Amino acid sequence: MLYAKTFVAALLAAAALVQAEPTPTSSQSINPQGIALKPVEKRAPSPSVDLSLSNAQRLARGLPPRKPKRRERKINPRLAARAAASPCPSTTHSGVIQVTNAGTGAAMGYLPRTYNVFGEYGVTTDPSAALHLSFGTSSCGGSPAPTSGSQLDILTTNGPSSTFPYLVLISGSASTDADFRPGSTNYAYVGGGTQTPPGSPAVTAPNSFSATTGIPEGVQSAVWVYDAASGAISAQWVNTDRSACLLLILFPSLPFHPIPSLPYTRTPATRLLYAPSDNVIIAAGDVRAFASAFGQGTEVTLKFVPEATVVVY
Repeated sequence: MLYAKTFVAALLAAAALVQAEPTPTSSQSINPQGIALKPVEKRAPSPSVDLSLSNAQRLARGLPPRKPKRRERKINPRLAARAAASPCPSTTHSGVIQVTNAGTGAAMGYLPRTYNVFGEYGVTTDPSAALHLSFGTSSCGGSPAPTSGSQLDILTTNGPSSTFPYLVLISGSASTDADFRPGSTNYAYVGGGTQTPPGSPAVTAPNSFSATTGIPEGVQSAVWVYDAASGAISAQWVNTDRSACLLLILFPSLPFHPIPSLPYTRTPATRLLYAPSDNVIIAAGDVRAFASAFGQGTEVTLKFVPEATVVVY
């Protein structure tokens, strides 16, 4: 009898230990682990500018317009009287980007002028270490405000490397594919890169993450949306089926009515998050799915803080 009681007591004790044992939890890593990292080269002097670029192309790259050439020629007075200002004034914006907690509204800092160890942009609390940027907008692009714009390329003017001069989204190394959709954990890093075509899905192009890790990833540069009224900078990822509809970006309160003659479908949601473990800003399509898989992710908003605005007519 004593043996039976002792045996039962031992079983109960073992069961208690099993119940007390915490359930192991593990989260995926946002960045690759166990690889040799190669720091991105420090910023070199600004490369020479292609003088063949038009003013519109220069503004799209965040460059100032060309100085007008002076030509000695006679002007017909009647033609001069017809001359008028350009119907599409362009605006060049220069400044920094402030990062804010989307839930509390608390300021977190600024995009920094240096990369983290993986070649990505995170957050700095030092205003003097902020990344300075420049981009151009036009009032003839269908924007709701004259100086707002979408599918923008944002040029970094004091970034860590002139090899990767644009603010871009880089496909995440743990993503299963290059599409954002509900329930998907796919994501993209905010980093440095070269220009890619507007409205294009991610393409293989030079970027700071791949240069640092040796892992090729797709890039999108013309993904930024600027709201002049609020100063908000947001992003619009383009899926592999080119699903991106400008109408839903500019007029989110309108119901979606696809037009058969146009290759537009529903815009994939693009939310911006901050991952403190790696000090990196992330773009993702599903905040909950991302946080569940990676165990972190504070949703943030970006606000452009202007230094100067130049309007060219």
